[in-house]
Amino acid sequence: MTKSFAAQQVLVLVERDNLKEKYEALGNFLLSPKARDIEPEEKYLLGLQHQAMGSYLHVLNKRIERF
Repeated sequence: MTKSFAAQQVLVLVERDNLKEKYEALGNFLLSPKARDIEPEEKYLLGLQHQAMGSYLHVLNKRIERF
């Protein structure tokens, strides 16, 4: 049986997918040689941003589990 989602739920799914893509891209960047070229403070802030994105992604996934 195929599950159908309400419009609001679809928006959460799209938001999660977009965030996951950006989260993974930032994580890959932080692990890449290019990251060595940025200032330490900027790298630190990007790391904090990546952490926050991971927390938000976790919350969205938990919400989606409840659909």
